[in-house]
Amino acid sequence: MDTEWKDFSNLPDQARVWIYGFENNMSSEEKNKVSESLAEFIPTWTSHQHHVTAAFTLVVNRFAIVAAHTSHGISGCSIDSLWQNIKGLEINHELNPLDGSLLFFRDRNSQIQAVNREKFQQLVSSRDIKNSTPVFDTLIENVGQLRAGNFERAFEKCWHINMFNCEPNSTVKTIT
Repeated sequence: MDTEWKDFSNLPDQARVWIYGFENNMSSEEKNKVSESLAEFIPTWTSHQHHVTAAFTLVVNRFAIVAAHTSHGISGCSIDSLWQNIKGLEINHELNPLDGSLLFFRDRNSQIQAVNREKFQQLVSSRDIKNSTPVFDTLIENVGQLRAGNFERAFEKCWHINMFNCEPNSTVKTIT
């Protein structure tokens, strides 16, 4: 993926990242709603009464990525306030970027697909998802990982390959 993380240029590599994936492509109207919500929230974001330096970007009509940094650390309450803002998208606009069961990949036509873990395992077992299939790592933790190109990588280079068995008729492994 050739995305430049220019929106995060003022943030250090260690800035925290949260990636919210949408099951379907966002329409222009939905993208505007997400942008408006985050644009209103970010200037007011604080952690332990310190301003949080933050930015967001919308990527390929499927992901809202928020990055944030403060020298005092980002508190749990501060993270909860971000979560509440994102939750508001579901409540007020019927958008749900909080479905953590979804995995994202590009199909043979380079279209982004979102499927649950069971379906992903079926696609791996049937070889519809191959080692070279691009998958999206929504568990990235910091801006440095984004800059290093770890958001969209081949299946064989992501954590997904360790979790999903490539053998036919295999079951989804659980994380303990």
